[in-house]
Amino acid sequence: MSIIRKLLSVILPAIVTLIGANVYDSRAETLDTAVTTIGEIDGDIVRTITIHSYTPPQIRGEGPSGRCLVVIHGKGRGAESYLKTWKPIAKKYAAFLIAPEFAENSWPKSRHFNWGNVLDNNKRLNPPDVWGFTLVERGIDKASDIAGQTCRQFFLYGHSAGAQFVHRYVMFTGGHRIVRAVAANAGYYLWPDRARNYPYGLKRLEQLALPWQKVFESRLVVMIGSDDIDASHKDLRQTKGVTFQGSTRLHRGLNFFRAARIFADDLAVPFYWRLETAPGVGHSNRRIAPFAAYALFER
Repeated sequence: MSIIRKLLSVILPAIVTLIGANVYDSRAETLDTAVTTIGEIDGDIVRTITIHSYTPPQIRGEGPSGRCLVVIHGKGRGAESYLKTWKPIAKKYAAFLIAPEFAENSWPKSRHFNWGNVLDNNKRLNPPDVWGFTLVERGIDKASDIAGQTCRQFFLYGHSAGAQFVHRYVMFTGGHRIVRAVAANAGYYLWPDRARNYPYGLKRLEQLALPWQKVFESRLVVMIGSDDIDASHKDLRQTKGVTFQGSTRLHRGLNFFRAARIFADDLAVPFYWRLETAPGVGHSNRRIAPFAAYALFER
């Protein structure tokens, strides 16, 4: 083992202990918002997630509200911006609001954040302890415990890169903790096709026994803005491996939902997912949020 690795083996556990101990300030922003951090060693680095949360006034000090909403930011990593957008919605539905932040220094690439850190640099499976999905659940538990809330089950929303995270969360975990989830305006998807390479298909995931019945019985809403049709959008991936999904986010969402339904039929398992289109909405978290909220809480 190199000197650097020896040092890391001593230093990193101490850092994780510090992170897990108490990086919380109940007055970090205002009385109704809070920040806490969760971390896990992954090779030579610590993957950390900062959890921003908001407790609506009508449930503050009243004990667990029984309703938790988790919103996952997009490529810009703007968790605080998402928290601001979703605060009125959380207040309307009396939901404890959580916005995890995947900072680029811990989650620099798509495979780390969007894809959930399932595979390592050598395309080998990572242990589930360092998956983004696992760390988010731990962060939700910690933030809710500090706030005196209970989030064993939660509503989940993600937009753009966050929608990539959300639908993969459902596909890898079976959505075992969600009440309902909305994946809005994802740029591309984990296609239910065993012949296509990950992250666009299931090839290289053969060692995982994905819980397909639970996946398709989960209440996932694939949501797309009717005007998210810019094939040359600067953040829309158009590499060779992904173009089979469609030329725009709108078409990719439609095609993914259709492919998922066919896959579920072939497996002879129930299919409870829904497809919803937000009329007049392009690639905007702010504008699609009201449609997503209605899908989460009113349907």
